[in-house]
Amino acid sequence: MNDQKEFEQTENGIETLGRYRIARRIGRGGMGEVWLCEDPRLIRQVAIKTLPAHNQQDKNFAKHFEREAEAAAALNHPHILPVHDYGKQSLPDGTIVSYIVMPYISGGSLADRITSASQQQLLLPLQDTLAFLEQAAQAIDYAHKKRLIHRDIKPANMLLREDNWLFLADFGIARIISSEENLTGRSVAAGTPLYMAPEQARGKATITSDNYSLAVVAYQLCTGRLPFENKTALATMMMHQLEPVPSPRQFNPTLPSAFEQILLQGLEKDPAARPALACEFVAQLRQAISNPTYQPTPLQTVHDLPRLDFQERTQTQQPDEQHARISRRDLLLGGGAIATITTGVGLGAWGYWQTTQGSQKSLPTPQYISARPKNSGDANAPALVLTGSLLNANNLLWSKDASLLFSLEYTYTLFRWDVASLLKQPDKPYGSTFYSGKLSYPDNQLCATISPDRTQFAVANSEWDDTKTQVALYTLDLRLQSTINMPPSGNFGAITWLTNNNLCFTRYGSDDLNSNKAHSYLYVVDPTRPQRQWTILLNTLITSGGKTSGGSPVATVLADPTPDSSRAVIGYEDYLEVGKVTISNNATWTVLSRIHVKISSSKTSQWIDWTPDGKNLVMLTTRDTTHPQGRVVYMSASMSKPPVQDLNTPSIAGLESSVDGYNCLACNPNPANTPPLVAVGTADGNIYIWKLQAGSSYIKKLGTDRIQAGVATLAWSPDGKWLAASFQDNQASILIWKIG
Repeated sequence: MNDQKEFEQTENGIETLGRYRIARRIGRGGMGEVWLCEDPRLIRQVAIKTLPAHNQQDKNFAKHFEREAEAAAALNHPHILPVHDYGKQSLPDGTIVSYIVMPYISGGSLADRITSASQQQLLLPLQDTLAFLEQAAQAIDYAHKKRLIHRDIKPANMLLREDNWLFLADFGIARIISSEENLTGRSVAAGTPLYMAPEQARGKATITSDNYSLAVVAYQLCTGRLPFENKTALATMMMHQLEPVPSPRQFNPTLPSAFEQILLQGLEKDPAARPALACEFVAQLRQAISNPTYQPTPLQTVHDLPRLDFQERTQTQQPDEQHARISRRDLLLGGGAIATITTGVGLGAWGYWQTTQGSQKSLPTPQYISARPKNSGDANAPALVLTGSLLNANNLLWSKDASLLFSLEYTYTLFRWDVASLLKQPDKPYGSTFYSGKLSYPDNQLCATISPDRTQFAVANSEWDDTKTQVALYTLDLRLQSTINMPPSGNFGAITWLTNNNLCFTRYGSDDLNSNKAHSYLYVVDPTRPQRQWTILLNTLITSGGKTSGGSPVATVLADPTPDSSRAVIGYEDYLEVGKVTISNNATWTVLSRIHVKISSSKTSQWIDWTPDGKNLVMLTTRDTTHPQGRVVYMSASMSKPPVQDLNTPSIAGLESSVDGYNCLACNPNPANTPPLVAVGTADGNIYIWKLQAGSSYIKKLGTDRIQAGVATLAWSPDGKWLAASFQDNQASILIWKIG
């Protein structure tokens, strides 16, 4: 195979790759080239990575390329650049070029941002740096959970949208290039030497090799220079192998000592001593920046998380003894340790990036960030505007005294916001955070609820695998109180805490992938005695001949708010069940009333709520010919066919006909409010408040600080005086209003 041959449009006269029309080359590196192309079928621009050309007879390369491309295409994560397509193209000289089709991201890469800041003798803003590292860490942890190692983590492979949303690119490329099937049995250390972990240079990449590379990126972002850099690739790798890491504070004295301690653990020579979870590593870096008195806690290693202690291996590779260190002689003479380096210093898979050596960068002038709204003079303006999370919250939970708010992203992170402190002091030093605590999770579909006395909260799906689905219980200061292991049948869809203190979860799915039956379950557990668990079968759906019978899938569960109650409402796609959970030796679900309504499958989880007296249900229904944007209705919870009362809803301009206008609602829990107040969030980012009376119009429209994005979820404080809302904007904003 001629692995140096480049695919050149001008030389070969090739104007298309498959169905894609070539516009121009936008990147070149040691592992291929990137072309801007037009997709005539879907009428969009795409970026196509072409790999070095190979002979048509090289069947091993073709098989390996397809296997790695399919593995990369299977990754589904908001911070991983997706693979749209892949293929191969014959060239006039008889060789084959393989290619991978991805979205075109026009905002450049993190390498471009670093270069631009370097030219001005500046570092990137610290808040941006931490956000970039967090997004990359989430993508890395997700891939490791899928047993994939990237091998080329670097700024040039971190592509950015204009709103600073980061995509990690080039999964599988380094492994294709380094495959022994591809290079006739020679061991290859593919990657970029400036960011390459010592063991990866010996051809033995592990998950902590990726984490090492991320730590190099963190070092570079926070000091303005790389920890190791020399004139040649081999010399640079020798430095990674043999030399101690220069103190980051030597180049940036403003970095806290705790930050340096955490960063240096990420750069340990021994892969087993490094953090196993990239998210945990970055979370502690942020803590060290935001809290001057922060004392790092031990980061989990692969010894603590043995399921992550895997090593990808090619078909011909044999087990070999691991060495903690490698000598200069080993590096120079090779001995099979480093036979081929596929990329040069500063040369990456997405193009050429020139680093600046030697000069120390000046730090930006200290600034402040503020949680104050832009238009604080407006009577309906929020009291606080909170940012700092990457994804919008799907759960908002208040403490009993409304001093704390907890927000949970759907897949990754739970944040603790000290609302009382922020109201007193909304301004923070630049580089700090508005949130006062944070818990990170693997890529799971998280859901949360708070106890009736609001002294603890539960996070479902905090961990799950083939042996269990875990529910974690925490105190309000984010200390893990206990964990409950539930049956290993997949994620729970919803969670609620009955006021009689039992936890309830719903789950829908098939026990057998080949079965035409799917089941809806209600799980009940006593959190004080977690061994007391019960499973209740709600219904079984049977699909035959394209038709489904037996009911509809369970969608949510919500506890009756009245004291010491065993009642709850279970929502399905086209009806509600109000019932009670009875526990003796077994648990049973007794249906008290069934209400037939139609909800939208596009609704958030917060489409139904109880009035504080437990007598009525308030909900959002899907659009129909009479109500093209949906309805806000309420009805008795004790009748099977109750009269449905509508609120007079405003028209929402500019929505597509296929989109419901109303996203979420929340009923004020204070029983002193008669009639109760109901807040509704819309798809265009507005929040309206009604008094719950048939035919009534809204009494208040809240100011949303110029945010023009859908409302994701709402939550009233227990005393009914505060309302919080999360938004689907780029900042994943959370706004808080004082009501009344």
